Amino acid sequence: MTAPDAGDTEGRSGVLRVGVIGGDGRMGGVLRGLLAEDPRRTCARSFERGDGIDAAGIDVFVEFTDAAAVPTLAQTLRALGRPWVSGTTGLGEAGRQALREAAEHIAVLWSPNMSLGVAVLTRLLGEAARLLPPEWEMELFETHHTAKRDAPSGTALALAEGWTGIRTGELRHGRHGATGPRPQGEVGVHALRLPDVVGEHTIRLGGPKEMLELGHRAFDRAAFAQGALAAASWLSQRKAGLYTMSDWAEDRLRSRGSEA
Repeated sequence: MTAPDAGDTEGRSGVLRVGVIGGDGRMGGVLRGLLAEDPRRTCARSFERGDGIDAAGIDVFVEFTDAAAVPTLAQTLRALGRPWVSGTTGLGEAGRQALREAAEHIAVLWSPNMSLGVAVLTRLLGEAARLLPPEWEMELFETHHTAKRDAPSGTALALAEGWTGIRTGELRHGRHGATGPRPQGEVGVHALRLPDVVGEHTIRLGGPKEMLELGHRAFDRAAFAQGALAAASWLSQRKAGLYTMSDWAEDRLRSRGSEA
């Protein structure tokens, strides 16, 4: 565990004091690197695997760890009473329930993808689902590196479920053999794995005589870390509850609208 970076004085000067959980991991290192150059936020503490976690000198926790650790971590952070941004993916029902229970006491923000671009993409897809006629259909392709453990990605599932939550239809994970005609409303979700791909999501919306394509491509994991830090600043001003990056985007839109 690293020592605090003059956390108390920086907190008083308006700099957000971030506690990085999983600081020895791949994303933890990216977060610490960004915070070292950030005039608005500082890495007040970095907690590594096996460290005890406390809230001294910390305004908000940011965490990219392992899905299996989330239920226990949720109990710890709930007791500490600080906002918590979680970028951990692959959560099962136990992990999601732990987030919901923690959010009854503290502000929690979790999304399967922390990038700002995907937050905007999610909103654009929602608008398309509301605006396009019923005969328009959706297919989704996601591509990630060969070491990714889950398929399809959590982001792909969230995007597809965002579409079916507004319209009717069921998800179909790939197709093979004599599948028969595609049922109306079915959403095909296709997972590709290739070397050195950070993350790519492509949505194709097809209607009579035309097609609309929406997508996002991450070139570096720093995109997810940047989004998590933006979320941390936003979450530090929120009351207890469970939030997503879509809530961040919606609030940004309202703020811009009030400034117009």
